[in-house]
Amino acid sequence: MVFIVVAVAGLIDLAQPLEGDQSLFLIGAQEMAHGAVLYRDFWDIKQPGIFDFYYLAGVLGGFTALSVHLLELIYFLACAGVLTYAASRSKTLAPAAPFVALFTIGAYYIVSTSAQQVQVEMLAGFPIFVAAWLTCEAAQRSGRARAATLFAAGLAAGCALILKLVFAPLLAALFINALAFPSGTYRPSWRTGFIAVAAFLAGTAVPVLATLVTLARGGALGIALDTWLTIPPRIVATLPVHVSNLTDGVKWLLHGFAAAIVLAIVALFIIVRSGKLDALTRSLVVWIVAATATILAQRTSWWEYQWLLLCIPLGVLAAAGFVALVRAPRSLASFGLLGLAALCALLPARVELRKIGTLARYHFAVRADDRERYRIESSYPYAGVSADAALLPPGADVYVMGNPMYYVVTGRTQPLVLNGWSMELLLPEQRAELIREFQTHMPQFVYISIDDNGPHVMMARTPEFVAYFTQHYHVFARGAFGTLYRRA
Repeated sequence: MVFIVVAVAGLIDLAQPLEGDQSLFLIGAQEMAHGAVLYRDFWDIKQPGIFDFYYLAGVLGGFTALSVHLLELIYFLACAGVLTYAASRSKTLAPAAPFVALFTIGAYYIVSTSAQQVQVEMLAGFPIFVAAWLTCEAAQRSGRARAATLFAAGLAAGCALILKLVFAPLLAALFINALAFPSGTYRPSWRTGFIAVAAFLAGTAVPVLATLVTLARGGALGIALDTWLTIPPRIVATLPVHVSNLTDGVKWLLHGFAAAIVLAIVALFIIVRSGKLDALTRSLVVWIVAATATILAQRTSWWEYQWLLLCIPLGVLAAAGFVALVRAPRSLASFGLLGLAALCALLPARVELRKIGTLARYHFAVRADDRERYRIESSYPYAGVSADAALLPPGADVYVMGNPMYYVVTGRTQPLVLNGWSMELLLPEQRAELIREFQTHMPQFVYISIDDNGPHVMMARTPEFVAYFTQHYHVFARGAFGTLYRRA
């Protein structure tokens, strides 16, 4: 029954549009399907794992928003199955196992919007959990079985790393947590520690090395390493800290996950008091602490979707807290805590009900035309970009400075290597490269959207680009969401 509820929650979101980040991932994956090499022919600062996910969705079902959301649903249903099974094997979490899928994946679909869905942090939760769980399982085994389990945990960790390298400290903390403490017949020692580290790192190396070899064969390894290791600290050094992003993100977390936070605190209080804190439950606590530190360390972003890195550990503990309260002797305290959690859940529940009501008005977006109207009503950026799509003449190529949704809506691909999303991140040599790209492959049209300040920041820093652009482009049409320029 729980899995049916989770599946229905995911099906409700199949009609959601792809917002800016997701549109960029889709057009990058589409370029890869046409033979482009990531970083060499299509540049973005993110690691390749997210593009691989969108590439798989495109290959399996076409490069559309629907296929991306469908693959995401299949992926998270598999994740829900693993979470349920892992919880059932935990002495502490076993009673909550039937509800884990609801409080993790179900909560994700209820809380998230099109802006937060199919993003790196939530997708990475699956392999991070597998790595943590299998490392805990390895401590219960011996000999080759332990080494094989740690190798499998390393494989999962490697998959998380190719989604985002900044998860490395989190994965290390989970590994240390599982193997630094005695468990069953397992006793940590220098010898067992060395073997464990070797097996784990061997597994981690498989997806990482496969990615590096693929990039090397495409002649993009040097660019990729520079993108991952050199460029990010230089960007951080030049960008201001936007505290408003942090406060907005924390407000979003509390708005959507307040009930889970209350129940998770209850679970930890009861578990610690009873002395039944097992390795997996301890890993969830370490995950929350290390993930919060990971999010806070990314001080130039602090986007709302990054807090989804907490969704799985919070959800598992929340399920445990819910079951503990339901099973507890009837008292004012237990009823009060359940009531508080229910009250906190009302806010995201209202949003979900409103979403379902909108979807019902468009016959649940089964037909393509109903789906398009639903997307226009449910997403302000999509509505604006869709209105401006008609400005572009048929067959004309366009370079988008700002929201890449314009590529998806108009069915165009990106004509240059450097993308125009978050252009405030471009370093001086990249801005010079952008001018050279324009001079070599001058797009017929340029669309500048109004929802991204990046192009204006880039132009303020690059008067040479402004001089070139004003000389070679003039306003062709002004739309609801941006301005279309035509080559002179």
